[in-house]
Amino acid sequence: MFTKTTTNKTVKTKKPIDPTKIEVIEWEDAQAEAGWFGDDLQPELAKVTTVGFVIAENKKAICIASTISLPDSNAHLHIPKAWIKKRRKMSIVDPKKTSPTTGIYNTGDGVL
Repeated sequence: MFTKTTTNKTVKTKKPIDPTKIEVIEWEDAQAEAGWFGDDLQPELAKVTTVGFVIAENKKAICIASTISLPDSNAHLHIPKAWIKKRRKMSIVDPKKTSPTTGIYNTGDGVL
């Protein structure tokens, strides 16, 4: 079990961050406007695309980080799952660092 410390509390997580896996999340967000508008203004939501490392997830929300320095992460965004329209998992493995015979990924730390 790994621990993650935030500004308010320490959270136990089940697995470490995988530096070779990211997600592309397409979601809708609220948007705000200021100024004078006529009666023809229509309500709209902002279409948003977020790419990053999934840090934590529960039934209500997902936490995604844009920056990692293992075992830590930074620049977290918590997105309500009800707002998510599409999720795509992607691998960012560099083929030059993956053994063609074993398929093992070399993280660059000299250990395969």
